[in-house]
Amino acid sequence: METKEYFEKVMQDFNQHRNGRSLRKYCQDEGIDYKWLQEY
Repeated sequence: METKEYFEKVMQDFNQHRNGRSLRKYCQDEGIDYKWLQEY
């Protein structure tokens, strides 16, 4: 999957399913690389 598409999907999913969680907490829960997301 292309990086940009993956990033956009992660952010879209986060906005739909955040349930009051921070982005860091969401990434921990979903197994997403938070540092990579920040750098991107």
